[in-house]
Amino acid sequence: MAAHRAPTEYLEQRVRQLLLLQEVVKKVNSILDLETLLDEIVGGVAETFGCTHTAIGLIDDSGNELEVIAARGFFEVRKGIRFKIGVEGMVGHVCATGTMRYAPDVRQDPYYLPTESSTLSEVDFPLISRGKVIGVFDAQSPSLNGFSPEQIELLSALADNIAIAMENARLFRQERLEKERALREQEEARHIQRALLPGCPAVSGYAIDGVCLELSAVGGDWFDYIDLPDGRWGLVLGDVCGKGMAAALLMAAARSLLRRAAAASNSPSEVLTRVNEAMLRDMPEGRFVTMVYLVLDANDGMVTVANAGHPAPLLVDHHATHEVLETAEGYPLGLMPSRYSEANARLQRGDRLLIYSDGLVEATSPNGEEYGASRLLDHMRMRDPSATSLLADVQSFVHGGSLQDDATALVARRT
Repeated sequence: MAAHRAPTEYLEQRVRQLLLLQEVVKKVNSILDLETLLDEIVGGVAETFGCTHTAIGLIDDSGNELEVIAARGFFEVRKGIRFKIGVEGMVGHVCATGTMRYAPDVRQDPYYLPTESSTLSEVDFPLISRGKVIGVFDAQSPSLNGFSPEQIELLSALADNIAIAMENARLFRQERLEKERALREQEEARHIQRALLPGCPAVSGYAIDGVCLELSAVGGDWFDYIDLPDGRWGLVLGDVCGKGMAAALLMAAARSLLRRAAAASNSPSEVLTRVNEAMLRDMPEGRFVTMVYLVLDANDGMVTVANAGHPAPLLVDHHATHEVLETAEGYPLGLMPSRYSEANARLQRGDRLLIYSDGLVEATSPNGEEYGASRLLDHMRMRDPSATSLLADVQSFVHGGSLQDDATALVARRT
């Protein structure tokens, strides 16, 4: 029988044991570092229950051995040591059967495996998660019948919470690994997207640049320059529906389709028609792209524009007069069959042409005010504006606020 204690001493110990259980329950839901939590548990049990040795073992990946992952008070048993399930010791037996085992006198227990000379009684609890044994909680005492029924009940409750902690840690680790994998994939997609965004083209008599501010790691905006025959250049800016990996894949596909169509036709409307037909044929439903595609003839400054549901380009001449290059027809690409009409303009020296995404005008200041079309126009009326200067102005405006979407601009200025 357990040693008799004065009622006051017994009550104090009982209170300490209950407080330990309460503390463990609290920590199970707050500590995600499993190793730290289990070390605290075996230490707390040893101190509060008067055990000389406490340990927690976890079934390894092979399912054949129990590995000690936390231990207190042992000389021979340490972290990393293993016991064969169903073969070695009471812990191996409990792990195999999934049933608690108490040996009031370990010398009389057929499953006991001597590990510490001072141990006279031992109790082992299976750690069960989702109906499956995942490990064992072991406590040993230097006294014969060193665990009362009340103590065993409390230790059993502790074992249940240890199993919960292990499951929480497993889920947390799984979630963390999934997030890390997703972040790696996003970073790879970001590198690919940035590699697809071109540097400024060298076009005699013109200054052309493009900049994209991404709201998320993998954005939906993109732009491109296409070197065409006879001094002509194709300029394109697109906005893919959605974000993430799916948007990145659709962006790459749209870019490839656009370049292929641009190589086969001089007409922007025909180019968008071909891209739309290909997307309707090959892309999944519900995915679409808005796009402006224009051809600039660097020889005479003639610009021909076709638009697939995108904000219309803005032309500001050297007198600061502006014109919006609207087209009559053109649905987003991949949405439905559509015709694409064209608009024309001619760039004179000092004129500047802007293509942009709606995330630029929707950028919001800290007080909730949008950047808006008027600020956009004011910036384009400044001396020698560029996509770089425009996006820098947007970033300054947003400072402390937020982007509602990717913000992208492409500016062609005739010098």
